[in-house]
Amino acid sequence: LSSILRTGEKNMSVVLIVGGTGLLGRWTTRQLVADGYEVHAVVRNIEKALKVLPSSTHLIEGSLEDRDCLRKAVDSLPKLSLVHQSAGNGEEEIGMTSSLLSAIEHRKDVVFSKISSFNVSADTNDGRVKKKCEDLITASGHPYLLWRSGWFTEVAPMFKFENGKGYCWKDLIHRSFISASDLAIWHSKAFNNPVIRNKAFYVQNEEVQSFESMIQKFHETTTGSPVQIEYTEPPNWGIDMAAMMRKVGEEFIAQESFDTFGKPKYTVEDVAKRMKEYGDL
Repeated sequence: LSSILRTGEKNMSVVLIVGGTGLLGRWTTRQLVADGYEVHAVVRNIEKALKVLPSSTHLIEGSLEDRDCLRKAVDSLPKLSLVHQSAGNGEEEIGMTSSLLSAIEHRKDVVFSKISSFNVSADTNDGRVKKKCEDLITASGHPYLLWRSGWFTEVAPMFKFENGKGYCWKDLIHRSFISASDLAIWHSKAFNNPVIRNKAFYVQNEEVQSFESMIQKFHETTTGSPVQIEYTEPPNWGIDMAAMMRKVGEEFIAQESFDTFGKPKYTVEDVAKRMKEYGDL
C-alpha cells in the first residue's frame, strides 16, 4: 500500500474503525496501518478479522450496535482522535450511528467520520437513511467527515462468474466506479489533517463505464481468459437498486475531492489484482 508520509515521519493518530472487515473498512484499515496510524477495529468476527486485517490492528470483538461495547472501546483509548463508521445498512445503520455518537458524547474533540451515499439527497430509502445519519452527526457537535460514495469496483465479485461467463443484471446504467483503495488513501490524508474537518466529500471517478465493461475487465484480469457477458435476473433488492439508479443518476461533482486528495489512480484491473493478492476473492 502506498504511503503519504514523508520518509522518517511517523503518524501517531489513534483511530477506531467500526466495520473494519467489510468491503470498504478492510482497505481503510490496511492503508491507515501502512501509513503509521494506531488502528483499533470493532469487529463481530475475530477469526475473519485475523485473516483480512494487518496483524498490528488492535481488534475488539463485539456487536457494532452495542452502546456499552462501543463506549468501553472508546474509554480504553485516551488518545483516540477519530472514529470511522464503515458499516451499516438500512435502519440498522441509523442505530449504529446513534450508538457510536453516544459512545463518544463525552469526548467532543473526537472526529466522527462516516461512509454516506451519493444519493443522500434523493427521495429513496437509502437516501433517507443516509440523510438521517448525516443529520445526527452534524448536530452532535463533533468535528466530522462525510464520504458520499457511489459505486466501488470491489463489488465486481458480487456478479457471478463461471465457465468463462460473467453474469450481469439487466437494466443497470453506467456508473463512475472508484476503488476502495483510492478512498482509503483519501481517508488517510484527511484523518491526520485538522484543517480538513466538517466537510462532505463526494467519492467517484471521472471515467464512466458500464457494469458489463467493469465486470468483464475484472474477471478477465483474475482469470487471464476472455470473459463473455450474459444477463441474469437480479434479486428483488437488485431490481430496487437498478430502479433507484435510473431515478437518481450520477453527475460528476467530486472536483473538490480531487483538488483536496488527488485523482483516483486504481483501474479495474488494478483492483482485481489487489483483491487477488490480499485474498479477498
